[in-house]
Amino acid sequence: MGCHRLEGGLWINRLLTDWERDRLDELRHDTALGKLARKTKGKGPIAKHYREQYDQLRALRECGATGYIPFEDYF
Repeated sequence: MGCHRLEGGLWINRLLTDWERDRLDELRHDTALGKLARKTKGKGPIAKHYREQYDQLRALRECGATGYIPFEDYF
């Protein structure tokens, strides 16, 4: 363990119960869940929305837009 964990780097651990910490560890080490996430990465309505937003932003930049360009959030 590094000093960050001992000195407050994982401050959330103080707020969680032992059961909650154990459950998070189980999820972190679940290889099947990780494989599923890799298969679905970049697919679905949320990814489609942000790809469209990225294309619009890129088109605006190519037309010479500078600075902050607002975009629509999915939620």
